[in-house]
Amino acid sequence: MSRSVKTPTRPWTRIAGVIGAAIICFTLPIGTAQAECIDFGDYLHWASKVETPGSAWGVAISGDYVYIADYHEGLQIVNITDSENFHIVASVETPGFPVGVTLQGTHAYLAARSTGFHVVDISNPEDPHLVGSADTQGSAYAVTLSGNHAFIADYEFGLQIFDISDPANPTLAGSIDLPGYTMSVAVSGAYAFVADKTFGVRVIDITDFENLQIVGNLELSSYSTNHIVISGALAYVADHDEGVQVVDITNPLSPHVIGNVDTQGFAYSICLSGSYAYVSDHEGGLQ
Repeated sequence: MSRSVKTPTRPWTRIAGVIGAAIICFTLPIGTAQAECIDFGDYLHWASKVETPGSAWGVAISGDYVYIADYHEGLQIVNITDSENFHIVASVETPGFPVGVTLQGTHAYLAARSTGFHVVDISNPEDPHLVGSADTQGSAYAVTLSGNHAFIADYEFGLQIFDISDPANPTLAGSIDLPGYTMSVAVSGAYAFVADKTFGVRVIDITDFENLQIVGNLELSSYSTNHIVISGALAYVADHDEGVQVVDITNPLSPHVIGNVDTQGFAYSICLSGSYAYVSDHEGGLQ
């Protein structure tokens, strides 16, 4: 893909994470398969960093705090008020090994592999405490929230859905075993879109939690589909050595690829902000 070099015109955005490359790829505009790259080598710079005691797997940001799923060291909370002096202000020991974190209101939800997921009260970020937990059948790799429900990507046991109306007492609302290995899940309306490491994207009808059904499928060629996020009628899939797949989900029963952006290494996870997609890319850093 040819690269055009331009001076960035967007305001600076504070990003928590490790920047391993200076190329940011994004779709213009959202809704098409066009792609353009900007060389940010002259503009990106280290602002600050903080060493965590464990292995930082997942990150979420709210206000002046970053919440880190730190594997064998539970949840670490970092104050980022001063961009030149990030510092850990609190931590919470959790069972298992947190690899993903999602925030909603005054709570952080941690996916912690073999011990399921855990709920931490962060109403005071500098005095957090564990308030609830729920075991899952498999290995919780990611948690996505929609309303009063937590959708757990439970690896070898597919999709698990928990009622979190009472965050201190999550209860199982529904589950569906899936072929392959569920890595992540995104929810849009009456459907859950699952990134299946082996089989690509599965579409689950979640109208009735007690009767979950596979209603759509999209096989992808990488055989290592890692992560999925949704914006409007498009899903963006981190598809390992195949880069980022852009999928039209206008008809959830028949998703189809409309575009692709190859990345330098192996696309592992992706997040969206405005018209930009940020990809963590094994061997290629942030793209």
